[in-house]
Amino acid sequence: MERFNGTVRRELLDHVIPLNEDHLDSLLKEYVHYYNHSRSHLFRNKDSPLGRVYESLPCKLRLPDSVPVLGGLHHVYRWHSSSD
Repeated sequence: MERFNGTVRRELLDHVIPLNEDHLDSLLKEYVHYYNHSRSHLFRNKDSPLGRVYESLPCKLRLPDSVPVLGGLHHVYRWHSSSD
């Protein structure tokens, strides 16, 4: 638990000032979802605790799409087709 608290502090609370308790609750819920579903963890061979959907490199030239998390503090990347 201490490791998780340190991670939340370093990756979230050192960069965002919660406005009130509801805002803090909302930030923490979004961070926990990101932490469990998207964030890589070295002890899990760079997987997330609940597993991630792995997308293989597409056959045709495609660009990665960046999906902002926590207002752009973190990002999740997905493949999307190029506009030809």
